[in-house]
Amino acid sequence: MMGDVLKFTDTCSSAVMKQKFRYLSGERDMVTIFAQLFEDDEKRGRKALTDKQLVHDAISTVAAGMDTTGHTLTYAIYYLVKHPEVQKRLLEELKGVMGSPSADVKEEVLGNLPFLQACIKESLRFSHGVPGPLPRDAPAGGATFLGHHLPAGTVILNSAYTYHTNPAVFPDPFKWDPSRWLVEDTKDMQRHFMPFSRGSRICIGMNLAEAELSLALGRFVRRFEFGFMEGFQDSDMEWKSVLVPKTTGMLMIWAKEREE
Repeated sequence: MMGDVLKFTDTCSSAVMKQKFRYLSGERDMVTIFAQLFEDDEKRGRKALTDKQLVHDAISTVAAGMDTTGHTLTYAIYYLVKHPEVQKRLLEELKGVMGSPSADVKEEVLGNLPFLQACIKESLRFSHGVPGPLPRDAPAGGATFLGHHLPAGTVILNSAYTYHTNPAVFPDPFKWDPSRWLVEDTKDMQRHFMPFSRGSRICIGMNLAEAELSLALGRFVRRFEFGFMEGFQDSDMEWKSVLVPKTTGMLMIWAKEREE
């Protein structure tokens, strides 16, 4: 696992340094967001980021902005194939706002479709975002939790996986069941739902990720019929945690455009 993390860090570091070298050498035919951070911005009173800061930002952008969302989509499609009755129900809901398979639709519309959002929430519960454990330090003066005093500097870990598989909150927790999110009272589940973490350290890309999931999954299901390729096994979807969930194999599906 640590080898994968170090390899990923080296890849990001190399890419950032190559781009910085080209930019500072005068190659500016394509200016990226990162390029704006290579030099001081006197108008805004902003100093250029250090190489270490640039690499950390690159790691966050790739790991938090792509892999997590992609993994959630993978799980959603996997379970929709496993549960054709759920896929059918979702398709009928999508047909109500997308008259044809190739119809354009805004995220605001998809974001208000109850069953689509239930499928996304349940897939986030299974993909966990960042499963954890995520370390935090007890503040100056310490903290009290359930009657236990934690001295300042105590490292406290929480885990989305633990929250999301708690049977007291999510009955039959290892069953993918979008309908659990459609009951009248979901307050307890919402309180224990943390694929984007919680509080002051909540993921700043949460709204973007939710919009991407709505658009990608909604359009994909409306436009394509899909199923497992021959040779695919459920064991390929077992995951191991690195920075974000990573499956042991690949989800292999076929897809063809729907006629209506």
